[in-house]
Parts: sequence; structure tokens; C-alpha cells
Amino acid sequence: MVGSTLIFLSIVFLYAIRVSSSGVSQHFQLPRTFTLSTIILLFSSFALSRCLRAFKNDELRDLQISMLSAFILDIAFCITQFIGWKMLADAGYLVISNPGVTFLFIISGFHMLHIVAGLGAFGYFNFQIFHATGNVAKALLFLSDKSNRTKLQLFTI
Repeated sequence: MVGSTLIFLSIVFLYAIRVSSSGVSQHFQLPRTFTLSTIILLFSSFALSRCLRAFKNDELRDLQISMLSAFILDIAFCITQFIGWKMLADAGYLVISNPGVTFLFIISGFHMLHIVAGLGAFGYFNFQIFHATGNVAKALLFLSDKSNRTKLQLFTI
């Protein structure tokens, strides 16, 4: 997590330097889908923050709803990123056209890569929650398993 954060901050820093020195076209306008994707990501983070609390309080149904909400929001984030990239390309802003725009593609690409990489594990964890929900014994075992708590903590870092 620290490594990903440092890479992301380095790219953002380089982007800020590059834009201030050479600039992005005066007519450049960031597609609104990137703003929407940021809002979606904030809601996803909120849903994830509720997951750990639900797990600690043995509220499997709340955990299930929060995990599923975060999973759906993460997929929505990826979709809005693709739409934003398409809007940039349709407006003539390609990766090779402007270094500032290239950094924008890299930053948003790293965000999406980070989420896509975790969606498989996240989906499997969701499956385990849904599997445990219907049976009291399975729910008790799921909620008392320390490895499940560790997995959830990794998702919510």
C-alpha cells in the first residue's frame, strides 16, 4: 500500500511540474466523468469503512450490503474511467499528443489497475460472505475466523 501511494504521489507531483512548465492546452477541459469517478470512489471508500465496523460487531448482513455496495461502486468507477478516456480520445487528446494529458492517462490508469487487481479477491470474499449468510453456523465460523478479519483489514487500508 505504501509503495502504491508513493508511486501515485510521484506521478501526481511530476504531472503538476509538467503542466506548470509546458502546460496543457488552454482549451483543455477535464471530462466530467473523471469528477463522477472520483465521487464514486469516495462512496466506495465509505462503504469499505463500514465493512470493518460491521465485521467487528458481528453484523453479517451489514457486512454483506457494504461489501456488495463497494464491489458495484468499484466496477462503476472502472466504467467511468473508460468513458473518460474515450471522451479524451474523441476530443483529440491522445497519450502521444501532450505530456500533461499522458500523465492524466497514467494517473487514472494506475487507479483503475489498482482496483481491477483487487476485484478478483474482493469478489471471492463477497462470495464467501454470501455463502455464510444463510447458515448460522457458517456465519459464526466466518465472523470468528481471524484470517477473514485480516483480509477485510487489507481491503480497507
